[in-house]
Amino acid sequence: MSKRMMSASLSLCMILPIMGLANPSYSPHADGDKALIGKWQCHIKHANPLIKQESQLQFFKNHTMHEHIRIYYGQPSDYAYQIESATAKSSWTLAQETLHYGNHQFHNYAVRMPNANKDDLEQANIALQKSLPMVQDMMNNDINKRTFDIHFINKKSFIMNDVGSQIFTTCHKQGLFGFIL
Repeated sequence: MSKRMMSASLSLCMILPIMGLANPSYSPHADGDKALIGKWQCHIKHANPLIKQESQLQFFKNHTMHEHIRIYYGQPSDYAYQIESATAKSSWTLAQETLHYGNHQFHNYAVRMPNANKDDLEQANIALQKSLPMVQDMMNNDINKRTFDIHFINKKSFIMNDVGSQIFTTCHKQGLFGFIL
C-alpha cells in the first residue's frame, strides 16, 4: 500500500467518527421521553477545577431515575474527605430541552477520609451521623429546584447543564455489560 493511500485511509478513519458525532438530522423530540430511557455514563465539569465528579444515570419508562455518584475534591494527596459514592432516586420529566427532577432522595453515602487518623475518623463519624439527615434534605431540596438544559448530540450522547450553576455534564449511553456505545 502506498503512503498516499495509507494517509487517505487514516484520514477517513479519523474524520468519519467525528462526522457521526453530531447528527443534525437527529431530533430527540420525535422520540419524546424514549430518547432518555436507558443507562448513561456521565462526566461532570464544575467551575472549580479541583472538583471531579462522575455519575451513572439510569432513566426508566415509569419516569423514575437512579443515579450512582462519585465525587473527588482537591488533589488526592490533599483529600481531607471525599464522597466515595452515593446513590439517589428521583422522578423526572423532559419538556422540550429541559429536564426536571422531583422527589429526589440521596441514599447510601460512603465517605472516605484517606488522610485522617483513627481519632479523626471516630469524631467525623459521630458528626456525620448527626448532620447527615440535614445535609441530605438540603441536597434533595437543591436538586428538586434545579432545571437542566439538555441537548442531544445523537441517540447515544447528550450534553446537559444546570441553569442555576456552573455545572456542565456530558453523557454517553451504555449498552449491555456497561460498555459505552
